[in-house]
Amino acid sequence: MTINIAIVDDNKSFNEVLGLLLSQISSENISLSIDTFISPMDYKESDKEYHIVILDCIFKGYPDAVNGIKLAEHTKSKNRSTKVILTSEFADSQFLPIVMMKSNSVDFYSDKNLSENKILEKLKEYIEEIFSSTKSKIKDLKLKLHIYKVGKELFSLSEINYAKTESREKHTILVNTSQGDIVLSMTLNQFVNNINKAIVDSGIDMSHKKTKQDLYINHLNVKNMENDVVSFVDGNSLVIN
Repeated sequence: MTINIAIVDDNKSFNEVLGLLLSQISSENISLSIDTFISPMDYKESDKEYHIVILDCIFKGYPDAVNGIKLAEHTKSKNRSTKVILTSEFADSQFLPIVMMKSNSVDFYSDKNLSENKILEKLKEYIEEIFSSTKSKIKDLKLKLHIYKVGKELFSLSEINYAKTESREKHTILVNTSQGDIVLSMTLNQFVNNINKAIVDSGIDMSHKKTKQDLYINHLNVKNMENDVVSFVDGNSLVIN
């Protein structure tokens, strides 16, 4: 999954350092796309949707009407679910009451002391929250897999544990689900592409891929992995040769 983050600050050094620290948060399942803006007007003119926006409070050389609180309101008017963090040189105790009194468009306020990790800890919290929310949406996705054998076409992704090639000659795969095993007349590539199409059509940015050439594992249902055995939340397991 890619999480889009914007840093809007007229202090180029702050942008670069925060961007560098953020780049270290990426993991196997989450990648961060980080855009930095020195000009608040460049940010306002951007059409890109952001999950998280970090705003400076005061922009030198711009009129008073161009400030972090106004940009926060602009951000929330585009998408209420965007997380907005406001920063400034002022200590929390000095400035936080003013921010909260003037705007309900700011989710978190912090001074710019990166050594205290307040901004980074809040960013990690938001990233995990966004990732968990997206995982929940994906688990409820209905996939049109044409599974006539079990009497229905639509399947929830949460019902599927893994799929593996059964016969390359016949182009069939075996799919392990919470309702038992089923055989589908399609290649593993077609199966994974089917899943990803449903995800894209739902507007969710989190693609699935094959674990290896002849195997797909639904990582959303994995309970744990020990040695060569994958255990799933519904009690099924898979031995990887």
